Amino acid sequence: MNDVRLGVMDQLPHLLQQRFGVDLAELSRCSGFDVSQFSRPQQRCPLPDVLGLLEHCAHITGQDHFGALLARAQQAETPAQLRSLYVQHMQHAQHSLHSQHSQHSQDLVHSLDLVQLCSASADTLGGAIQSLADHQHLNAGGAHYQLVTAQGFAYLLLHLQPTQQPSQHQHDPKPPSAQPRHSGASRQGILFMLTQCYLQLRALSANQWRPQRLCLKQAPPRQHAQLRAMFELTIQFNADFDGYIFDAAQLSLTLPRQDRRAFALVQDYLKLSGQYPSGNKLSQIKAAIRAALLLRQSCPLPSLASGLHMSVRALQYYLAQHQLKFQQLLAEVRFELAADLLCNSEQPISAIAEQVGFADIAVFSRSFKKYTGLTPSQYRRPARPAMRSSETLGSAAF
Repeated sequence: MNDVRLGVMDQLPHLLQQRFGVDLAELSRCSGFDVSQFSRPQQRCPLPDVLGLLEHCAHITGQDHFGALLARAQQAETPAQLRSLYVQHMQHAQHSLHSQHSQHSQDLVHSLDLVQLCSASADTLGGAIQSLADHQHLNAGGAHYQLVTAQGFAYLLLHLQPTQQPSQHQHDPKPPSAQPRHSGASRQGILFMLTQCYLQLRALSANQWRPQRLCLKQAPPRQHAQLRAMFELTIQFNADFDGYIFDAAQLSLTLPRQDRRAFALVQDYLKLSGQYPSGNKLSQIKAAIRAALLLRQSCPLPSLASGLHMSVRALQYYLAQHQLKFQQLLAEVRFELAADLLCNSEQPISAIAEQVGFADIAVFSRSFKKYTGLTPSQYRRPARPAMRSSETLGSAAF
């Protein structure tokens, strides 16, 4: 289910009141979102509702980098403080799950940030990032991280599922022509998650993690200078993906505060409570195809199989068991990615066509319409500002 645990941004009411003088009752009335829910950290709300609230907050405060400001305000407990809370309470919750499912114990654990503790207790930076990717669903369904390495670089990609999918028929290449478009209202959500990720990984590594570039599909905000001041790296707007680029050697950095006891306790709790990631292989294959398109604009079957540590025959057999062929799945991922870029980036349609592996824009347009029922121009949300080329802020070289 695509929903968000409100505890990950429960400083929002305080930030709005103290810094911007916002009347929370009026905010609830105007936005249609009951802001008092933030007093219950374990409360989960639909992802589109939370994204809409963040966009509304950006509008009323006049801060079009509001998501980044909220992530800064949210950074309260240090990893050491979080571990202290967990070690104190996790064994009790574990015992309750073994004996009887105590609602009190489960609420206690859910009110804390399992995702951050899992990352904080890993051995290396690579382990922390992988743990973040594996357990992100505990904080936000519909948003996930993916770690990819290529040619000496590591790419930490953030995928935020659109409010509405390009197609409700995942494996049907010709969905109904009246397919709705997603609103694209995810700018602040992306800024919040990537800023939060940056702050957490920098803190976990004692500032040893130094990404070279933050890539954002969105256009530069008006307060781009303030946003740039929050990071010690280049920020590239109108990029092909949302995420970070850094030297792959940094994945082996040893975390100075690793805590295997806390990590083991959390892993046991997740398994006992049925929240451990299932490791859906089909989702992994789709994510690998998407990453290949983003990084190399193509995804040959042998390369995909090799990256997944499978033989070509084994991969084809696995897909056949799901009534799929490779070219069919490749087309699905291509058009999902194209739809994402159309709604959330300023790239020209010709550049998006090339990004997803089409050399001819006319062929891309016909194929996209066959898949979604709309041409790329029709699918792109209305009233967008003029297209512009990729822009970069900052001075770090890449």
